[in-house]
Amino acid sequence: VYLLKTIILVMPTLLLLQGLSTLLQQLPLLFGRR
Repeated sequence: VYLLKTIILVMPTLLLLQGLSTLLQQLPLLFGRR
């Protein structure tokens, strides 16, 4: 039961980190276009 709770808590954070990493990778491109 504890494992399930931890997974539910960790999954959103992992997705958030993934989104942030992709955003950081795309930022230089956005700034380069300007």
